[in-house]
Amino acid sequence: MINLDRASELTEIRKHLGFTQPAMAHLLELNTRKYQAFEWGECEIPNLYILAAERIALAYAVMDKAPMKVPSALREEALILARLTEASSPAEIPAQSAS
Repeated sequence: MINLDRASELTEIRKHLGFTQPAMAHLLELNTRKYQAFEWGECEIPNLYILAAERIALAYAVMDKAPMKVPSALREEALILARLTEASSPAEIPAQSAS
């Protein structure tokens, strides 16, 4: 069964960014028709494309200094992360292992 909530989420992300379907398809490395099939609920959207669209939205919001380009749920998560980052000093952030 096709999840229309995911199709709506993808459409919302694209519209927040102000992109056309062909432009968003290009950023996700899809052809336009495949992208349209996702938005129109014709086929299931793999998690990869939702996550990539969210990452694209975050990147453009930061680049353009326009937080409204990010859907509200994702914006709230980004604000929480920013607060956590501000609250932690560099000494408190654990180093990542290279393994």
